[in-house]
Formats: sequence, C-alpha cells, structure tokens
Amino acid sequence: MRAPWCGLVALLLAWPAHAATVIKVAFPENSPPWVSAGARPGIAVELLREALQAEGLALHPVYYPIARRMALFRRNEVDAIYDVSAQAQKHANLPGSLGRPLHTFDNLAMALQKRHLKLERTADLVGLNILAWDGAQNDMPDSFDRVEAVSQGHYNETGDQRQQVKSLYAGRVDVILADRLVLDWYRKRLHGETAVDTRQPVEFFAILPPRESTVLWRDPVLRQRIDYRLREMKNDGRYNAIFRRYDAEPQP
Repeated sequence: MRAPWCGLVALLLAWPAHAATVIKVAFPENSPPWVSAGARPGIAVELLREALQAEGLALHPVYYPIARRMALFRRNEVDAIYDVSAQAQKHANLPGSLGRPLHTFDNLAMALQKRHLKLERTADLVGLNILAWDGAQNDMPDSFDRVEAVSQGHYNETGDQRQQVKSLYAGRVDVILADRLVLDWYRKRLHGETAVDTRQPVEFFAILPPRESTVLWRDPVLRQRIDYRLREMKNDGRYNAIFRRYDAEPQP
C-alpha cells in the first residue's frame, strides 16, 4: 500500500524545474467582495494568492470582461481563468483543466418587493427586463430562452455590478441576476446616495442552478498542486480567515 504522501511527492517531482514563478490569472473587472473589493484585492484573489504562495509562486492578476479572458486563455497569454464552470468551458470549447471549487456563489434572481413578482422557474423571467452578471448566459439552464429575451431587448449582462445593483434600486430593471454577497456589498456602500434608496426591501428567488466557482488552469499539474493547497488552507483555518476579513460567512 502506498504511503499517503507518495502522490504529493510524485506531483512535486512532475513539476518542471524551469516552471514560471509568476502565474497570471484572469479575473472579472469588478465583482466585490470576490474581486476588487475597494482597496483590497477580494476574497477569490486572496485565496488564490495564498495557495500559490504556499507553492513558492506569485499571483499576477489581470482584469477583463469574460470574452476577453477567454480569448487571452486561448492565446496562451494567461495561465488560468477565475470562475469558469464546466458548462461554460464546454460552451466556449476551451482547453485546460478545471480545479476543485474555489468557493460557492449564492446566485439568485432579485427584485424589489414592491413589484410583487412571482418567480418559480427561470422560464418566468421571459418578458421581464433582466440585468445579469457578465457571462451569466453560459450558466443559464435550457428552460430560459435567452435568445428570445435578447431579441425582445429584455436581457442584458454587465461587468459593472455596482451599476447593476443601482439599476435594481433605481427601478431601471425588473430583475437582476447576481450573487447575494455582491448585492450586500454594494447595498451597504450605496446607502446614502441620493439617486437610490437601498432601504427598499428586496425579494430573492432561488431559481438559478447552484454554481461553484472553479478556476480553469492550463497546466493540470499546477491545478493539482493548487487543489492540494486549498484543502490544506481549509484544514488549518487560513481559508476561513480570508472570508472573515471581508465580513463574509466562511464556506465549508
């Protein structure tokens, strides 16, 4: 029977001695608290930085919309892309190896309570003015006819989630599709702006499929090493500590 550390030793030996010490990872432009949380890098950036540092590697984050991130990956200009699902990888025909989940999104449909909407499935979104996060189309279930919604001018995506949350409270859209933590982050920071009233009650509809945030790596050996380091971080408390620095509930 092999000792449990044999697999890790083999993994480390497989990593070439001339491997780059700086790893370039493409992130969305602005999605706090996960990415670019004010003056701080964000939960996801810090998680990856900590895991890479444990391997003696440095993180070089770059920030672009989803289409640009995928194009850079295809051209070998970045080593990894943050937040690519298996469905999105297949849809975009991207090479690479998906890591274990970095964290989980609580993606929801959100509407002002005063609209009195009843949303029980994604098909109920058709006909409503929707503003989703950038790249949401890759993760929408088949029951949502995005083509029809786009043709009617009712479906748009944005990489500016601050503006997305403002649009909800200002009544410029019927529904936003976003992560609960993103809404909470901006709701607190938009409070007091004359243009929006963030005290308005918001109703949440759990009609989107569960989604874990995974990183698409070019090198499968590096992916395995980072998966190992993330498990290590969860076991020793560093993972939860990063969440707490952003006043976010740690995830299992």
